[in-house]
Amino acid sequence: MKRVSGSKYKKFSQENADYLCQEVQRMEESQVFYPGAFVEALRELTEVLIWSDKNAESVFDNFLERSMMSTLERVVTNAEFPSAVKVQAIQCITMMLQNLTRKSSIYFVCSNNHLNRIISIFIDDNDEELFSIYVSFLKSLALRLNEDTVQFFFERETRAFPLFDRASKLLAAPDPMVRAAARQVVISVAQLNEPAIKNFLRDALQEVFKLISTLLWSQIKNLAEAAAEYGNVERHNANELHLMGISTLSDRLEDIVDDMFYINDLFLVPHDFAPFCLECVLEEVVIQPLLMLLEDLPCDICCFSTNSSFTPCVSASVALSVLTRWILLNKSERLQRLFKEGLLNSSASHDGVMKRLLKSECAEVLSGVVVLLKAMLTSGLLENEKKEGGNGPTPDGDETDNEDISEEALDEKEMHVMTDIFNVNWSIEPEHEDSFPPLQPLSIISCEIFIGRMSQQVENAVRCPWFHG
Repeated sequence: MKRVSGSKYKKFSQENADYLCQEVQRMEESQVFYPGAFVEALRELTEVLIWSDKNAESVFDNFLERSMMSTLERVVTNAEFPSAVKVQAIQCITMMLQNLTRKSSIYFVCSNNHLNRIISIFIDDNDEELFSIYVSFLKSLALRLNEDTVQFFFERETRAFPLFDRASKLLAAPDPMVRAAARQVVISVAQLNEPAIKNFLRDALQEVFKLISTLLWSQIKNLAEAAAEYGNVERHNANELHLMGISTLSDRLEDIVDDMFYINDLFLVPHDFAPFCLECVLEEVVIQPLLMLLEDLPCDICCFSTNSSFTPCVSASVALSVLTRWILLNKSERLQRLFKEGLLNSSASHDGVMKRLLKSECAEVLSGVVVLLKAMLTSGLLENEKKEGGNGPTPDGDETDNEDISEEALDEKEMHVMTDIFNVNWSIEPEHEDSFPPLQPLSIISCEIFIGRMSQQVENAVRCPWFHG
């Protein structure tokens, strides 16, 4: 590393650390910055501090005695200071959070609300370098959270928690890297079992669940809109569709898959109220609206026929595709139960969703249903799974009573549902005497391959429709 101009001391000596601190404080107090000199001084000081934490504790202790954390806070929070200077100050703190090993050193860096005030500063999203290092700072800080250090960031009396609040506001950021960092912060906080934090999370996590669920539903609608635009053959020629639509569809499906993986993580939050709350929010905001897309399909002919409406069938196809991937990725028994009830439940006056879909005359819907059915078999969704938690306590603390429904009755009900589905003559080809080969395990293909197959089906259907009006 390039040495600071004017330094005549050995790099890791106490004298050099004092000199570097003086240079930084002098420029901050005078507010006369030479960005190059300031940046180099802070870079070298950071390296010296990390080394001294492991090899010369007195050097690091002297850094704290000089109130350098207050200096760094003023540099970051002063709106008049150059962005490059703020970037290096936050980078210095981030590097210390990532590399300090002594518990006392970490406590000193986190104490006195310096970091809380830095967290609360306004960051212009257009300043990409500053925003990027700020997000990295939040993530590094979250990784240091435990039952001992959380006291420095959470105000018990006012329930103020700047780190969690700022991260929750970034959960739906347009940048995937920012979203990933914000989600890591939320998960890190949610792992804490400290009583005051647990009480805080009862309300805070509910807002997070609503935000994530709303974001997921919004992205599903965006995917449906992109698929409708991609398949609208009357407005675009095939070449334009291929170039314009594949990357957009793939990116939007990737965002949905990321949300599904994050939902798996949220179901693992170690607080009894969290899984039940997340289940309720997902059912209301995402799952029920998703299943509604499959209700009462309006078209009686193939969606690619020139005289039929395209968008409703695309919405159904997208819903089937999303459900297929979600069922394969899902790790929660709670969601598995919701999927089973939503797709298979039927009554004397109302067929189940799967049974009605298998009667559809839309080729795209039928092909999507077959893939979904295979995913349900592969994931064990059609097996009689025990309810999550057995006869454990409900969210209200009462014991659940499952004695009214026997396992035999569940088996019989499920068998009737599946018998009804498979007895429907939904094949679009003549029946064959030979039986179908056994279903093979279904692997989870990449979003890119999935989108490629979807586009090929669109092109084939345009050239040779399966149904004609």
